Amino acid sequence: MPTAPNPTTCFIRPIRADLLPKATLKLRARLVAAGAKPADALRVARGIVASARHGRDYLDGMKELLRARGSADTGRALRALDRITARLAKEIEGMAPAFERVVGAAGDGREAQGLADAWFEGGGPQELAAEGRLRNALSARLSALGPVRISDLAHLACLWSDSQRLHAALRGSLASGGEEGLATAALLEALSLLLRDHVLPVDLQGLPGDPGLRDGLPAMCARLSGPTRKGRAS
Repeated sequence: MPTAPNPTTCFIRPIRADLLPKATLKLRARLVAAGAKPADALRVARGIVASARHGRDYLDGMKELLRARGSADTGRALRALDRITARLAKEIEGMAPAFERVVGAAGDGREAQGLADAWFEGGGPQELAAEGRLRNALSARLSALGPVRISDLAHLACLWSDSQRLHAALRGSLASGGEEGLATAALLEALSLLLRDHVLPVDLQGLPGDPGLRDGLPAMCARLSGPTRKGRAS
């Protein structure tokens, strides 16, 4: 009899942690060949790979959150996710100036949207089903401890999906030939659509009236992790 998929089973396989360091040099060479200055290419390559590493940590952190038993374990898992999202936000913000220069140097990237659609599988049945399972599991687990905002569950699941999309984009870039400038430009534009135009302003910072995870996670810690000792962070 078939079993139901685990709610944290990825629909896109992340790059192995031990392979991520090798991606920096290969991506840097690709960017320099497309016309980026070496210093900017190195900063962006490091930033993209670091973001992928934080994304992998986030995927692991979501597993820990669903394994948590009781308010104390839940609080620890939520605080760990808060630290991960803080590092991810800092990384994306820090590489923004160099990213802008590299995107400009590499070309117009007019094939970016098609490339993003092919890599990220946004809105596909498999992704939507996976996100739905995760939101349901989070709702069942967290709502037993206290009030949970629907938008917080949505942001948690969305960043879970976007972390996998980032790995798909990076894997697609490293596996392709990519010598043509247009291919590299499309890669950069697609990553820009993901990191700078979606992950940072939507998942992490949030929209007007809809706090993202940078505000939502501390609030969830306060609501769901139970009372804490005076003078200690919640």
